[in-house]
Amino acid sequence: MTGIKRLADLPTPPTDGLMGHLKTFKSARMHKQLLLWSYEYNGLYRIRLANRKAVIVAQRSLLQYALKNRPAVFRRYSAMARVLDELNINGIFSAEGENWQHQRELINNAFNGARLRYFFPAISRITNNLVGKARDLSTAGESIDVKTLFAEYTLDTISSLVFAYDINTLNQKNDPLHGHLSAIFPGINARISSPFPLWKLIKNEKDKKLEAGITALIALLKKSIANTRKKITDNPILLEQPENLLQAMLAECIKSNEHFSEDVVLSNAITFMLAGEDTTATTLSWLSHLLSVHPDIQAVVRKEIQALPDGTFQQWPLPRIPLLNACIHESMRVKPIAPIMYLETCKDTTLGELRIPKGQMVVLLVHALAKDEDRFPDANQFNPYRWLSENNPSRITDMAPFGGGARVCPGRSLALIEMKMAMCQLLKQFEFEAVDSSQVQEKFEFVVMPDNLRIRLKARTPSAVTA
Repeated sequence: MTGIKRLADLPTPPTDGLMGHLKTFKSARMHKQLLLWSYEYNGLYRIRLANRKAVIVAQRSLLQYALKNRPAVFRRYSAMARVLDELNINGIFSAEGENWQHQRELINNAFNGARLRYFFPAISRITNNLVGKARDLSTAGESIDVKTLFAEYTLDTISSLVFAYDINTLNQKNDPLHGHLSAIFPGINARISSPFPLWKLIKNEKDKKLEAGITALIALLKKSIANTRKKITDNPILLEQPENLLQAMLAECIKSNEHFSEDVVLSNAITFMLAGEDTTATTLSWLSHLLSVHPDIQAVVRKEIQALPDGTFQQWPLPRIPLLNACIHESMRVKPIAPIMYLETCKDTTLGELRIPKGQMVVLLVHALAKDEDRFPDANQFNPYRWLSENNPSRITDMAPFGGGARVCPGRSLALIEMKMAMCQLLKQFEFEAVDSSQVQEKFEFVVMPDNLRIRLKARTPSAVTA
């Protein structure tokens, strides 16, 4: 880094040809290759994506600086905002400037921790459905696609919490919304990573599925907004005790005399539907995998859960479960599902000793924080006990799984509650057995999903469950 002042002075990996590093950037292993290059180039280098140049950042101090200086110095990559704007889903996740400040006020008020208690009955009910589905799957003794199971769980949960829609995919397969949602993330990722907006000229099958999915989701949410307004009018107590996020956002609109438009409510409802479904399901999948290949740790976590009083998971608030919490944090560290953040400079600035002009694409390798041997010795090892050690206290902020600074993810508390509820109930009833764990791979599609991940759920005897 010493002496580097201009972008042109940064090192760059060998290119793939005329398109630069685009082939690597669009691959399913892109996150791994970028991290490998960061080791070779001291955590700061540049790549070329056809006609665009990007600065790749993996140094801890520079990552933390960029995260802390959003949105004043760094913003979401503008191409991402343009893609989401075209789809009419530019919520708080990608909004910038005054628009972001405006939306943050709505979301912070609608999503504060005190309101989670009113969401708890729905989470508890759907978690019971998850256990029932797992029990049905376990009776055959076959391995299961755990990502599908958790995707159904989180979709049921988030659709219920966002707009009181009982999709119930755990018990039925005929709701078309499920198929539409599965096409949205891959479609968005393809557009964001494309150097040219080819979909404006001709739409491929992925584009058509993406737009059909968004259209269906918007239509469903508009209907739910109308129904929810009537429900609040008929039952004003919902202004203070909303049962779902849509009620909470509309309550803020009503109490502020419509300071927030219905379009803002709609775009943020869609944002939470998308962000809350895939990310939590993927984290639960990786956690199940890691516990299945570490049965000794799994057994100790189960013992911790069994020591809790009866009825613990039917009442609010949930108790502290230190080792399970540590496993969740360690899973997010070993298998970070959002390893990359696409930013852009809002003005001419400096990053360390590097001068960066306004409008420059900056790619943060956030997963480098989780692989830092100084913070996490034996970083590639799954060791949840590191989070419990007084001599080596690890902090979740050291790896930023929910982002950082002013733009930290507002749904982090809800996600952690979902994960804790699901794992407590499943580990109490089942043992997770690894199946061909050596075949499990990482696949980048906006989030890092597990590929070829299957586990076997072994039902525990009633006496063992209550022991």
